[in-house]
Amino acid sequence: MVTSAHDGMHRTGTVAGKEASWAYCVAYLQAKFRLRVLLLVVCQDGPTAKWAAGPFDCGTRGWTALRVYPLVAGPDNLPVITDARTAAKNLAPAVLSALAHARNPDCDAVPDTAEYFFDFLEVTLGKTPAGEKWNRIMSFVSYFPGQGTVRETAYLKARRKEGRKARPRGSSPCWRCAASP
Repeated sequence: MVTSAHDGMHRTGTVAGKEASWAYCVAYLQAKFRLRVLLLVVCQDGPTAKWAAGPFDCGTRGWTALRVYPLVAGPDNLPVITDARTAAKNLAPAVLSALAHARNPDCDAVPDTAEYFFDFLEVTLGKTPAGEKWNRIMSFVSYFPGQGTVRETAYLKARRKEGRKARPRGSSPCWRCAASP
């Protein structure tokens, strides 16, 4: 499971109660799927990364029922990857690096790399079943509705241009929203 120490509004610092939600997610995923869970937290600043490393205890006074030790990726333990060739060879580390170093002014190659991989997947997958799924996902499913992502903004703008009523922010259909009570 990959998450951030931040919420949609706060890009640095800690969010009250975040560590409790991490403990819940780890326990829930392990119980539901009967698989081992690794919590990877990506941070954009050193102090938040230090806090996110935990450990975080759940329990009552004198007894710890659950202790969470997140694996933390941040600007202090991930190299900056700005070279497209290096990113192409190491996609996952490049994505984590882009997230961890998002505030670094020297990361100007990150958007080019992201655009390259977006186009690469679309062209390479072509008209295969995986390509059709990619196109459905990219046509508009937001895992972060209401956050003003580029895809969400473009989608809403296109709907307005077509004369169709745009859904209000935060009401986009996505698996997270559909599962929420």
